[in-house]
Amino acid sequence: MNNTLIDKLVDIVKDNSNIYWEEDDNKIRRLVIQSYNYMTRFNDGDELNFDEYSTIAELITERARYALNNSLDLFEVNFAKELQAVIIELAIGRSV
Repeated sequence: MNNTLIDKLVDIVKDNSNIYWEEDDNKIRRLVIQSYNYMTRFNDGDELNFDEYSTIAELITERARYALNNSLDLFEVNFAKELQAVIIELAIGRSV
């Protein structure tokens, strides 16, 4: 995942969390990267090709937001359907 996409995803997390200061940017960036790594597990650890408007990007930003709010244990419960859809689409080779 390139730095431009990481920056866009950080901005999405900040916007969705109503964070308008820069002090937490490094923490949010780390959470976005961790969430990306989490999502690559569903693609056998391979790089994921996606843009900022894809389902994968939404799941990455939402997981980072949940982690930021100390609610990561609820992420898989609340996004089970979306995660299952992405796993199936990755398995059959469709882009999501």
